[in-house]
Amino acid sequence: MPLTDQLLAQYASTQLAFTRWEKDGVSKCTIDLRQAVGPTQVRWLRDLGLGKPFAVITACNPGGEVLSEDENDELAAELKEVLEANEVDTSVSCTGCSADMTHFEPGLAIVVEEPEAADVAEQFDQLAMFWFDGERFWIVPVTAGGKPVGLPIV
Repeated sequence: MPLTDQLLAQYASTQLAFTRWEKDGVSKCTIDLRQAVGPTQVRWLRDLGLGKPFAVITACNPGGEVLSEDENDELAAELKEVLEANEVDTSVSCTGCSADMTHFEPGLAIVVEEPEAADVAEQFDQLAMFWFDGERFWIVPVTAGGKPVGLPIV
């Protein structure tokens, strides 16, 4: 399935809810991809342990096909196992939420090189992933093909 204008618009209007569980509590932040990432959000991400460029990937709804919650939960667990087997830190979860908050996909924020993240996303037949380069988020097509798109789209 190609990354159509409609899918691109859906990705570009995502809200990313980051969560990290620690001994002394939970750290959270939410970033709306319709807005530019500011210094406060960069600080939040750094405080979560995401001080370097990172990817946000999910295993849910491969190929753009909507699966049941149970099927997506199994895929999410498999994704975490694959990453942990490759010694990738999976301590920061990231749920992608539609702008109207009717669609949620659990994922992970992982500090790896972009090609490695794309390989993992491709293993789970993902159309695209999010990439944060330290200043802005990008939609990076994976199985959909195409060029990365910087966010926010103006």
